Amino acid sequence: MKKFLLIATMIALLTGCTRSNSYGQCVGVMEEKESHLKYEVSYWNAFVAFIFVETIIVPIVYVASDISCPVGVKEVQPAPAAR
Repeated sequence: MKKFLLIATMIALLTGCTRSNSYGQCVGVMEEKESHLKYEVSYWNAFVAFIFVETIIVPIVYVASDISCPVGVKEVQPAPAAR
């Protein structure tokens, strides 16, 4: 019974991970970010990576693929008017 609960918990955590949102896909550490979007660290993905730190593989996958998620569009600063 304990093994079943452990497996069910792991499956629930892994399926609840953030991979994208309405602004686009999450990116990893070495991936190129879109210049018109603001990105922040996905705290949920960081939490899941911390929980599974003993497995070594899960944290590496999360940091490499889905650690930063877009949170909004950058506001364009208007160019100063020439006088």
